[in-house]
Amino acid sequence: EFTMYDSNYGYARADGGLYFTMDGWKTFENRIYWDSIWLDPEEPLYLDSNVLGVIAHKFTGGVRYVKYYIDQDKFENVFNFGYEPLSGHFVYIVKLNFLNDSIGFACGYSKTGIGETRNGLLFKTLDGGKTWNIVFKDSTTLNFGFNDIAFYDDKKGILTGYLGKIFFTTDGGDTWERSYLPEGTDYQRA
Repeated sequence: EFTMYDSNYGYARADGGLYFTMDGWKTFENRIYWDSIWLDPEEPLYLDSNVLGVIAHKFTGGVRYVKYYIDQDKFENVFNFGYEPLSGHFVYIVKLNFLNDSIGFACGYSKTGIGETRNGLLFKTLDGGKTWNIVFKDSTTLNFGFNDIAFYDDKKGILTGYLGKIFFTTDGGDTWERSYLPEGTDYQRA
């Protein structure tokens, strides 16, 4: 995985760490090492040239949203997703997407306890990630959760899941409408 904030600042994720550059890859360094308790960062997202929003998964279950300050090589724990209230199972976040400094979305799932089926979960923050609330839940049959979210602008967005599940919003994520793809299509990324 490789992401550039601009022509100078960027990161690559590999070998249990994040490699950073501040000069367009003329030089770089590995600044984050994950231990046996917290797994690799999931979908780091630049919030500005010095701060990454990161989803960290605990080996024994559990997810937290943290900010990583690149220039200080320091983490700030911002929010612990914990358990999905109705199922009592750990929440697993797959993708982050922020519309601005305050409004963001996190999609993923919680297991149902029935085989490998999952409830698709979409969380929204209005305060830059300090608090997150479930705004959409898909608990239909043959569900394996959500795996990607993207926005065209501050109103129009797309949310995808396994087995061809696709949802659209035209009101900034307040409501989501399912759309159907041709049978046999397994579109998994927004």
